[in-house]
Amino acid sequence: MAMEIEMTEKLQISSGQVSRISDNDFGYIYIKDAAQTISFVSADVSGHAGRNFGEMGIRVGDQVHIRESDGNHIITVSDRQAPAVARASSIFDFFRKEHSSMHADRDPPDADDEAAENLQAEIKSGLQSLLHLDPGYAASDSINIPHALPIKTRKFGKVLNTSGLLPGDLLLSSATVPTGISEKIYRVQHQGGYVPLDAIWTHAAMYLGDGENVVEADYESHLKGGTVKISSIYDYCQGDYRLRFRRPKHLSSDVERWKLCINALRKLRESYDIMAAAKIWYEVTFGGKNFHDDGDRHPVSDAVLCSTLYADAYNRATRRTLGEVSGICVPAWLNRSNDFDDIAVGWLSIRS
Repeated sequence: MAMEIEMTEKLQISSGQVSRISDNDFGYIYIKDAAQTISFVSADVSGHAGRNFGEMGIRVGDQVHIRESDGNHIITVSDRQAPAVARASSIFDFFRKEHSSMHADRDPPDADDEAAENLQAEIKSGLQSLLHLDPGYAASDSINIPHALPIKTRKFGKVLNTSGLLPGDLLLSSATVPTGISEKIYRVQHQGGYVPLDAIWTHAAMYLGDGENVVEADYESHLKGGTVKISSIYDYCQGDYRLRFRRPKHLSSDVERWKLCINALRKLRESYDIMAAAKIWYEVTFGGKNFHDDGDRHPVSDAVLCSTLYADAYNRATRRTLGEVSGICVPAWLNRSNDFDDIAVGWLSIRS
C-alpha cells in the first residue's frame, strides 16, 4: 500500500528518491532534477501511528512522487514488493546478502550460501597474501604502558608497535563485523568497480608520528555528525578492525612527511561532508556510475571524507594527485594504489 508523507518545504519538482535513512526515524529524499535533498521524519508519514520507517516499510531507494495539497506537499511512496534487508550481524551474513542483492536476477536462491562462501573464501585467500594486521595475530613482544588506556584496549590486551611507522603513513581499516556505515561503503566501492579484497577497506586515517595519534575524517552518527579530528591510535587496538599501513613512495624526507601531516591538520574541526558521500553513493548505486568514469572530473578537495582528507593533504604536500581519473579517492583505491609501499606492523602485548 502506498504511503503519503506531508512535507512543508517549497519544492518545484514532482519526483525523487529516498536516498538515506538514519536511525530509522529520519531520512533524506534526493531530487535528481533539482540536485536538491530534503529531509523528512517518520512523523511526516500520514497514518504513521508512532511507527518508524522500518515498521512502515519505507526504505532507501523508494521512488516518491510529490504533489501539493492545501499548502503542504504530499509525498507518495511507490509500492514495492520486498521488505528491506536487515543489517548483517556478521561478515558472512553481509556477503551472503550482498551477493544475493547484486545477483538476484541471475542466481537461484539456493545458490546464495554457496556464492557467499566462495566470496568469503576469496577474501580470506587474498588476505593471506596481503600484508595486514589481524586482531587475532599474536604479539611479537610486550610493553609496559605507564598511563591509563581505554577499557576496550586494556581488555583486548594488545597495542600497535609503532616503532616502524613514520609521520604521514596511511592507516586503512576494515571492520571485522561490518557496521551499517561500513556495509554501505563496501557496497558502493564494490559496485563502483573494485574487487572485494579492495572494497573491504572502508576507512582511512593518517598517522601523526607521535606513537599515539592519527588524524581522520570520521562520521559517527546522524545525531553527532562527523568532523576532522585527532584520534587515539588505541581506538584501533580493540579487536574491531583489520589494519593496513602504507607509506607514500614520493615522500623523500621528514620535512615532506611533516608537511603532509600539517596539511591534514589544517582541516581540523571541518565537518565530514556527508552530502558528498551521499552523492557518490547515489551515483554509483542508482546512476550506474563506475569510479573509473571521468565524465564528472573534480578536484579531490571538493569534499572532506576520510580518504579525500589524505588525498588532499598529499596533493598540497607533493603536488601529486591520488585517486581515480574522476578525481574521486576512496579507501579501496588507496589500498590498490602503486603509489604506496606496504609497511609491516605488529602487536605488542600489554604488561599487567
